[in-house]
Amino acid sequence: MRILEVKNLTKTYETDDNHYKALDNLSFSVRKGEFVAIMGASGSGKSTLLNILSTLDFASSGLVLLGNEDLFQLSEKQRADFRSQHLSFIFQNYNLLGNLTLQENIALALTVKGHPKQEIYQLVLETAAKLGIEKLLAKYPHQVSGGQRQRCACARALATSPDLILADEPTGALDTQSTKQLLTILESMNETLGTTILLVTHDAIAASHCQRVLFMQDGQFVNELHTKDQTQKESFHQILELMGALGDDAHVS
Repeated sequence: MRILEVKNLTKTYETDDNHYKALDNLSFSVRKGEFVAIMGASGSGKSTLLNILSTLDFASSGLVLLGNEDLFQLSEKQRADFRSQHLSFIFQNYNLLGNLTLQENIALALTVKGHPKQEIYQLVLETAAKLGIEKLLAKYPHQVSGGQRQRCACARALATSPDLILADEPTGALDTQSTKQLLTILESMNETLGTTILLVTHDAIAASHCQRVLFMQDGQFVNELHTKDQTQKESFHQILELMGALGDDAHVS
């Protein structure tokens, strides 16, 4: 079942004397339960695409369907409601609220989604246990490591059982060990819980943990790699080759 369908998506920025296409007639889909990476150099259109998928920006033309909902037909309030009810996000810089404990950061996402108060505490505990941070819930973000903060961000994203998690360079601020731990967690979320994840990255190691990799250049997809029958190491080396063919050296954490 397709959970995300993007058709002929174009985003054009206009100045007084110039037209610039950040996205150029882009089409792709993501099936429920997939773990998909989008790779590309800076300026390839990754961030623009992510902003549109997250309902934070509008396309110039095209169609985005999440489930059966046409995102471009929603009012501003409906878009905000849809975002809180159906999407979750994992960011490079965590985006945790520093004046809230880890428990409160996770609980806030559930509160926004409208979960009953009596259910929230148990959901926070269960989700934190899955991410291995159940003993850190009383701590504030500044009291834990970067890897633990990112685990909290994952717990916050997972707790609401979203239709789709959008992960924007989630390993970018992590050291090598924390990166490995986070990627293992994302794989586990996908494989054991069936969580659908769309990962935007320029990190070849991160992308090699995904089931499918789409390569962007100049607002278009120019290649696609299916990694189902490959080891992570094989996928990593093939990703490097494909990025090299595009004239871009993929980042290695």
